[in-house]
Amino acid sequence: MILLMEEDCMFCPNCGKKVSSNDRFCPYCGVKLDSFVSYGKDNKTLNNNYIDIDNIEIYATPLQRLGAYILDIIIFYFSLFLFFLFMGIMGILTESTVMANEGIINLLGTILVWLYFALQESSAQQATLGQRALKIKVVNYNFERISFARATGRHFAMILSMLILFIGIIMIFFTKRRQTLHDIIAGTLVIKG
Repeated sequence: MILLMEEDCMFCPNCGKKVSSNDRFCPYCGVKLDSFVSYGKDNKTLNNNYIDIDNIEIYATPLQRLGAYILDIIIFYFSLFLFFLFMGIMGILTESTVMANEGIINLLGTILVWLYFALQESSAQQATLGQRALKIKVVNYNFERISFARATGRHFAMILSMLILFIGIIMIFFTKRRQTLHDIIAGTLVIKG
């Protein structure tokens, strides 16, 4: 594949958009920009740099992803339940306190869910607790750890995937690399790891 270059700029041969010289895949269309790819596994780079990125077997299955999400929801809400139970036992939270501050509690819940997913997916483990349990992780198109900003974008794009009658989620069955709409928007992949 030939990359078009102008001084220090490179352009994707597929979509024509400007890409970084460090990119192995176009962040806009996902096309492979060079003949080699490093695939991180257990925080080590494999010596064989010829991983076939079109091999569907390296990507997490829909069942793995669903299972991980269900585990994460159970873990998150069980932890939240224990926290509120403790606060209730200590007398800090009462029914009238909760009713009076319902909006603040809902906002706090939204922030905590966002932080639960974004902080873990951008961490060194590259996965939430549920994803770790099912041995999958979130990476960018270069198979590298994603930033907190990208994890945040991915989290909020997931809301869009669900709002359009879950079509954004169902896309996982029809995309070459098992990507959902929020993966495509955020430029992420979910791989076995």
